[in-house]
Amino acid sequence: MSNAERRIVRAAAAVFVLAAAGLAASPPPEAKVKIMATIFPLQEFARAVGGDLAETRLLIPPGAEIHSWQPRVSDIKTLATELGLFLYIGPSLEPWAEGLLKGVARPGLKVLEAGRGLDLIRGDEEAFDPHIWLDFAQDLVIVDRIAAELAGLRPASAAFFRANAEAYKAKLRALDDRYTNALRGCRGRLLLVGGHAAFGYLARRYGLVQTAVYGASPDAAPAPRIMVGIVARAKAGGVKTVFYEPTTGDRMARVLAGEIGAKVRFLYPGHNLPRSSVAGLTFLEMMNRNLEVLTDGLGCR
Repeated sequence: MSNAERRIVRAAAAVFVLAAAGLAASPPPEAKVKIMATIFPLQEFARAVGGDLAETRLLIPPGAEIHSWQPRVSDIKTLATELGLFLYIGPSLEPWAEGLLKGVARPGLKVLEAGRGLDLIRGDEEAFDPHIWLDFAQDLVIVDRIAAELAGLRPASAAFFRANAEAYKAKLRALDDRYTNALRGCRGRLLLVGGHAAFGYLARRYGLVQTAVYGASPDAAPAPRIMVGIVARAKAGGVKTVFYEPTTGDRMARVLAGEIGAKVRFLYPGHNLPRSSVAGLTFLEMMNRNLEVLTDGLGCR
């Protein structure tokens, strides 16, 4: 090999070493923020805000009853080793969450109790009604809180998260406007639920009166005198529809409907996807379907 050829080889080798050094010095792309949400609306909010900078997971499987659900070993492992942000409503909905979080506490894990400090409805036995996601105005606050948590984890992307939050909040405001306009002139204002009282926030927001067979928890069985009172109230109010939610079934709704001569329709409580739900169904789509059912069932057309 000639001297000229040796110089070329040495120069090429030097360029390769410098390039390799430069590649090694460049930081790898920042990993996505891993988020786990206990319920479906929180997952959707987080997915909308995080965009392609986040990976969201749903803790409660479709069709599960959240009040009594217990975390699996795999869930605990994910919380303890992989997660950046954990989202839940609060102890009224997820009474097991506090113990779970104590067991997996670590410096890198951020936790957002989404319902803390919001305008909550006091429910059974001095507990709060946890179904806050059915008040779309308060969902705006939750979306902003998620954006703030993500900005804290990824400060360089704070503007991206805020922009995504504003875009999703616009959809929530539009949804709220549709509900306000559609439910303003309903013939009936009594929202009769043949299940547990999951729709208190929706009723409060839009001037309806919720009457339910069970309280905020689906575990309580109705006393006979309660049922008698509900039937009398429904007849006096001219109720034409009894509503129920898929997770609790329609048995009690059909009993009530038979007593008062009403039809039965189901509403999504929104906290979870039913096992038989359509693939890709979103929280906003569920709420729009609920509005169609309400306007028909309450005589708003």
